[in-house]
Amino acid sequence: MRHLLNLPIKLKLALGFGVVVVFLVLVAGIAIVAMTELRDAQIEIQEIHLANVIDYQALDANLSKNRVLLNRMMRSRDHSRQDELQRSLATASEENDAIMARLAARVVRDPLPQDKFAALQHARDAFNNIRDEQIVPAILNGRMADAEAAFDASAEGYREVSALASDLAGLAREHARHSVEESIVLVREAMLWLGVIALAAVLFSALCIAALFGAIAVPVRRVAEEAARISEGELDISTPWEDRQDEVGAMARAFNRMTASLRGLAGIADHIAEGDLTDRIEPRSKRDRLAISFSIMSENLKGLVGEMQAGAGEVNAATAEILDVTREFVVDMPDRKRARAFQNSLLRLEEVGKRLDVAVSSIRLK
Repeated sequence: MRHLLNLPIKLKLALGFGVVVVFLVLVAGIAIVAMTELRDAQIEIQEIHLANVIDYQALDANLSKNRVLLNRMMRSRDHSRQDELQRSLATASEENDAIMARLAARVVRDPLPQDKFAALQHARDAFNNIRDEQIVPAILNGRMADAEAAFDASAEGYREVSALASDLAGLAREHARHSVEESIVLVREAMLWLGVIALAAVLFSALCIAALFGAIAVPVRRVAEEAARISEGELDISTPWEDRQDEVGAMARAFNRMTASLRGLAGIADHIAEGDLTDRIEPRSKRDRLAISFSIMSENLKGLVGEMQAGAGEVNAATAEILDVTREFVVDMPDRKRARAFQNSLLRLEEVGKRLDVAVSSIRLK
């Protein structure tokens, strides 16, 4: 924790926001992965399982249609009608070929048992052979008995194909249902992880805000409050955090140096007020206007007091000479009242000179 406090503020902010960004990247990454897997599952459901269900059901339906068309051809004695039914039978057969081609293309990605699909292909081929090589030629040649016999013989093959198609359609539906359930589980797990990481990101963000507030905002607010106290004249202030190696520590050290300098100047001002001009004021730099002004003021006061001390001595000497010269003159004055008044004025002048001498002599210059 101490090492973190000593880091520069910009590094603290970068570290805090960096971790928050990492959490956000994790949330986004999990969301992307979940959406990708969900999309793949939906594609698998739609393009494989549901398509298989539809095609197997269509294959079964077309086989039934084949049987119906063959039955109608056997019952019809109209050659044009038989030709029309044969063309419909060929169309249905082509549709079945297309269905089987689609199923064969998907069987590579299809989890359904491939042996069943192979059995379906074999049974269908057998049914088609009986239809194309026995039933239809017999009908077209008018050999209805042979056609009916072959038709009855193909019933077992038809039922086998229909059963296999139904089984495979049921398996495709089951796989589709299972894929849907897996997708739901995947979404729930993704939502759970997203919630956990989002909650962790929120908690860590709150902790970062609280830590940054305590590490940066609190000291800055404390310094602002102490600066307000200094503006009101209070100088007995000391800011902590000097031992920190970041900008807050630098600010605290600079602030304490400032208050110490102000206290030093205030002490010098107290000495000057007490008549002590012996303090030497050293400006910390050429920009230290307050210390420079104090130094100039102190030197001016020293010069002024020196002149006053010299003047006080001269006043006292002159007053003594005047008193000596005028003492006999006052005695011989005919107007005694004026003589006493003149003498009292000289005495007061002498007293003022003595007081001035005492006052200026109490000031220490060296």
